[in-house]
Amino acid sequence: MHATTLYWHVAARDDLLDLALDEVFSEVAAPDHTGHDWIDDISGFMHRLRFALLRHPWSGALASTRPLLGPHALAQSELVYSALTRGGLAADVIPAAAAATSNLVIGSVAAEAAWRHDEEPAARRAVHEHLQHHADLYPSLLTHIPSAGDWETNFTHATGIFLAGLRRTSDQATSTHE
Repeated sequence: MHATTLYWHVAARDDLLDLALDEVFSEVAAPDHTGHDWIDDISGFMHRLRFALLRHPWSGALASTRPLLGPHALAQSELVYSALTRGGLAADVIPAAAAATSNLVIGSVAAEAAWRHDEEPAARRAVHEHLQHHADLYPSLLTHIPSAGDWETNFTHATGIFLAGLRRTSDQATSTHE
């Protein structure tokens, strides 16, 4: 099959990219049921999305460049919006919270995929040496720079911080309506 044969079935390159990306979203396993705690549902979605995107290292960077409007991506968005609604977030806050949920995962995966390669340890050493050489300019960064291979731990911490903020936003919305 010749590469241009695809265009008999797909109108444009962007359509092909959208279809490929939506197939990645089809790999995000849907939960059997929604949980009692909406935060657990959001957390589960974030971790499942991360694993699906990491199976396709190109997908994180691509997902950040286009609207995610395929049927599988929309089904995942529906799960997130539903959980946020059950969490009691204000209607005008839900779109931003949903975008932040996906953007945290997509950005994290894009960064991880960009860094993950055979030269990551050497690149990290070079960054560390640069920061040490300029410790007067970057003292906090030098103290807290993540080590190689710590992607999952960093993602788990970032997710926890984000979810704590969502929970606090929900609690505030709930307390103002009582």
